[in-house]
Amino acid sequence: MPAGRPSKYRDAIANEILERISHGEPLTKICRDSHMPAVSTVFYWEQKIEGFSEKVTRARELSADHFSHEILEIADENPRVEIPTKSGYYEATDAAGVQRNKTRIDTRIKLMQMLKRKTYGEKIQQEHSGEVGLNFVSKSILESKD
Repeated sequence: MPAGRPSKYRDAIANEILERISHGEPLTKICRDSHMPAVSTVFYWEQKIEGFSEKVTRARELSADHFSHEILEIADENPRVEIPTKSGYYEATDAAGVQRNKTRIDTRIKLMQMLKRKTYGEKIQQEHSGEVGLNFVSKSILESKD
């Protein structure tokens, strides 16, 4: 058997990829593992293997839910730093750690909005103005009968 990355579709490898995607792991990171195919191979499978693209989409949607749980954990963190004093150290809130956590949360929210728009995306409300088409047609017909 030739050495190198697998390129032939196998259920076991595909299922591992799907599971890892659903847990929020990026495909590029998954495909760095020596037993995994290249990213381009996975893209090829999405085009050629019936049903695989839909499974990848579903795994990505599940990753959005995974990120929502991570956000709670990150928000509950209390980044601390030890500050030296003459008599030892004291702990204080780490402002840089707080900012880093805010960035981590914002990034996950944006990913969630992209991956699962119906659940996490911004709601778009459309407003209409002017006459409704049916009323306009009805008025035109009535005016022509006079």
